[in-house]
Amino acid sequence: MSDKTLQEALVQALAEMPNPVKNAINPAFKRDGKVLKYADLEATLDACKPILAANGIALMQMPVNGERGEIGVHTVLIGHGEQMDCGTFVLPMEGSTPQKAAGAITYARRYALTTLFGLAQEDDDANAASVSAAATSAAPAASGESSSALASEKQVKLIHVLAKKAGYDDAALKGMLKVRFKTEHVSELRKSQASSVIEGLQKHVDDKSAEEQVGEELKQAGFEELPDTEVPF
Repeated sequence: MSDKTLQEALVQALAEMPNPVKNAINPAFKRDGKVLKYADLEATLDACKPILAANGIALMQMPVNGERGEIGVHTVLIGHGEQMDCGTFVLPMEGSTPQKAAGAITYARRYALTTLFGLAQEDDDANAASVSAAATSAAPAASGESSSALASEKQVKLIHVLAKKAGYDDAALKGMLKVRFKTEHVSELRKSQASSVIEGLQKHVDDKSAEEQVGEELKQAGFEELPDTEVPF
């Protein structure tokens, strides 16, 4: 039996977890007249379940009803002799058909997972380009900046602020840094590494606040008019 705690195993899993690939489209979900792609529930689960399992973590999502007729899911992580209650996520219901209920649960499952694990749903055809661009931007500047240059004081302070907003305590932040960069101290990160941490934490903070926008996104996506399709993320 592993001597890791569930929190330590989860930190390891998050460091290894890829973003799901956008593999589906919904004609009702457009931006500037263009139909957008999104990662469906299957793609989201493909991104997180194998990594969780490899780290001894089981995922459970159970349908629930809200106090005012909402519908959604309750998410729990189990492993290493522990259980982590990850909360309930419910959505307002527009109508009461089985198709609408199933669509709301599917949406809630996907939204809860991407928010819980801080995942961004990437375009498969844009992923390679974005990785290349990130590598280019992280390269030492022509002015002679060394690739070993340490994180600036501003970066260090920003990481601590974002970590707090994202819900990471000192132990969790140190664990994440140790897994990814072999150090527990933000001040020992290189500038490019600090930039990567800041970007990841900012996404996590944004995902946590995104829950407040669900109702508006559902309305804009025409959820109430799509009983047989999944609402895109």
